[in-house]
Amino acid sequence: MIFTDGFENFNKASPEKRQAVINAGFSCFGRNGYKRTAMSEIAAAAGVSKPSLFHYFGSKKAMYLYLFRFSCGEIAKRMTPGTSDFFECIWIGCETKMRTMADYPGMYDFLLSIAMVNDSDLAEELRRCNTGEVKAASDKLYDNVDWSRIKPEVGKEAAIELVSYVSSGYIREHAADESADMIASKLKFYLDLLKRAIYSDGNV
Repeated sequence: MIFTDGFENFNKASPEKRQAVINAGFSCFGRNGYKRTAMSEIAAAAGVSKPSLFHYFGSKKAMYLYLFRFSCGEIAKRMTPGTSDFFECIWIGCETKMRTMADYPGMYDFLLSIAMVNDSDLAEELRRCNTGEVKAASDKLYDNVDWSRIKPEVGKEAAIELVSYVSSGYIREHAADESADMIASKLKFYLDLLKRAIYSDGNV
């Protein structure tokens, strides 16, 4: 995915060089987190010079935001419509994310590093910078959901927020000490509990 707003210099690089820089960014940020990652480290991993990275992105923060937008964009374009079951859609979304991340070594760890960002300004920019693509992917994923299966006192918006809080909160707390498989297993357990709590009787 290519972004035209402010990244013209990066877009002019060869596809091979862009891929090397993206993979190096995922790997370095994912391994060390935002604050402890130096642009010189990413440059060395990508096989480019440090001035080249600043020529491409302008700053470390801009590169981090670019990689986040790139990740969300790649996941969004692969998202498919889900089923009538809200919780089945959650897992379709998870599987889409995992397939995408398998194509980009380091993307998984990079996205986990975002859950541990403790810079309030950066966290706010991350929330703002890709709302359009995330919303489009969510709309597609939930397009076929039968929301009548959810208890009326809960409703659609609360159900989506609750699942988001549980999943993102669990990942944020355990990303540093649990494997991807363990996180997925625990999340499925908690989401099954939520399903029984928010679906009307007979709809579970």
